[in-house]
Amino acid sequence: MNDDTATVHTGKQAIHAAPVRSYCVGETVMLDGSARLPVVACMESDEVHTAPLSPMRLAFTVSSSDSATCVPSRTPRHALNVPPHLAVRDALLLPGCWPKVWVGLTCRLNVRAHEAVLIHHAHTTAGMLATILALEIGADVLAVCDSAEAARRLIALGASEAATYASCWPELMREHGGADVVLDLAGGRYTGMSTLCARRHARIGVMDAAGHGLFDETQWQRFIARQLALIVADWSPLREAACASEAALAFDAITRTSGWARFTRARPDSPFESHCDH
Repeated sequence: MNDDTATVHTGKQAIHAAPVRSYCVGETVMLDGSARLPVVACMESDEVHTAPLSPMRLAFTVSSSDSATCVPSRTPRHALNVPPHLAVRDALLLPGCWPKVWVGLTCRLNVRAHEAVLIHHAHTTAGMLATILALEIGADVLAVCDSAEAARRLIALGASEAATYASCWPELMREHGGADVVLDLAGGRYTGMSTLCARRHARIGVMDAAGHGLFDETQWQRFIARQLALIVADWSPLREAACASEAALAFDAITRTSGWARFTRARPDSPFESHCDH
C-alpha cells in the first residue's frame, strides 16, 4: 500500500449495532501473502454511548475479495481504536502496519528492555511505529532511514542514533555499540549488511522477505561466526487472529503515552486532522 495515499468510499452500515456514518477504504496491502483492504469506519456519535467501549472510529482490514465498499456487519476483534485528530490517510495505514510491527518485535524477536534495536526503513509508518513500540518496551533504538530530514524526525521521536542509507551506517551503528536486535522492514534488503553492526548472538528479523539471497558469502560467514539468529518476523492475519486482538489492546495503550504524542508531531504533514468524520 502506498504510504501516503488513500481512496475514500462512503456508505452506511452497522457495526456492533451502531450505525456507521461513513467508511474509508485504502489501497490494497499484502500481509503474509494475503491481499487485504484497510478500512476506517466512523461511527455515529449519538449511538456510541450505548457501547462505552466502542470508539468513534475503528481501523481494521478485510479481505480484498470483498467489495471495496463492503464493511463487515460486526467489527473484527483486531479493530484498532483510532485516536482523535488522526487524519484518515494515516489511520488507514495503521491496521496494515501496527499488528505486524507489534507481533514482530514482541512475539518474534522478543525485544527486551535495555537492548539495542536497529530498525531499517524507520522513516516509514511501520518504522516509526516500531520505534515508539521499542522505546515503550525500554529498548534503545538505532534507526536507518532515507533522508536527513527523516533522521531528524526519528531523533525527535526518541531514537538514540539515526543515519541515512547514503552514509556509512553500519560503521556509525557499530560505533554506537551495535545492535542486539535488527528489524528489517525492507524485505531483507539490508539484512546482510546489518551483520557488520550486529552484536554477538544478535537476532535479525526480516519482514516481507524477497526471494533473493539475504547474504553474500562474506556476510554469511560473519553471520555464522557471530552466532546470529535469523527470524522471519511476518504476521498472518488469517492464522494469527488472536495476536491481532492482543496488538489492538497494546495499540490502545500506546496511544495514551508520550511516545504517541511524539509520533504525531514527528510524522510528516503534522499536525493531524480528521477527515473521515466530517
